[in-house]
Amino acid sequence: MIQVVVVVYQRWHNAERWQRVWDARLRTERLVVVHNQDELNELRIAEELPSRVVVQRPNIGLDVGVLQDVIHGRIPGIAPDWEWLFFATDDFLPMSHDFLEPFCRMAGSNSSVALVGSRNGSQYAVGHHCRTSGFFLRRDAAEKLVFPADPLQTKQQCYEFEFKNYNMLRQIQEMGLSCVFLDQTDSAVLWDSHGEGYPSRLNLFPGKDLDDIFQYHETDKWSLHSYGKTYEKLL
Repeated sequence: MIQVVVVVYQRWHNAERWQRVWDARLRTERLVVVHNQDELNELRIAEELPSRVVVQRPNIGLDVGVLQDVIHGRIPGIAPDWEWLFFATDDFLPMSHDFLEPFCRMAGSNSSVALVGSRNGSQYAVGHHCRTSGFFLRRDAAEKLVFPADPLQTKQQCYEFEFKNYNMLRQIQEMGLSCVFLDQTDSAVLWDSHGEGYPSRLNLFPGKDLDDIFQYHETDKWSLHSYGKTYEKLL
């Protein structure tokens, strides 16, 4: 059983794209969109449909706080019997209806795999880390993760879990489990709008919005997030 969680803060328009892509899929998993809001004092369900749930949450612990709450069973709408968690933030946009496929394929490649990352970041890390903005996590490993505080409160605590000395990737490796990453082509199922920018800002797709680009990507399958000649393949 796969549980899909997307965390939103200020980019609600990105969450709407997630929901449109999700509604077009023919899978049985349920999408839970968690909308972190500064002005909220309590957790509440804003919308509940058979295929997806929108949960409004006080912005405590940022996106990593949501991950902590999911693992500890504090987010409504989460399937109680989930085995794998797909977790993404509103930085990322789905560029394919079958965006889960490469994650599932990598997860099934070896019984020791407990984490499949879409981006392997090292800019701020001591060693390597898995960016918490998009990954696939096995439940038995998730339940053993140690967070700097419970509940998480500060950005610093979130940074420690993401890329400091005892980050998520390193903790899983110390469990004797494997962490793998999608290759350049597979990782194109997600567009990193924060790190890679919107195509309209890059002037690479004049006259096209992301919905148009989505259609191109569905037929071409080239890596949208790579700069240079890759883009020419889509035009």
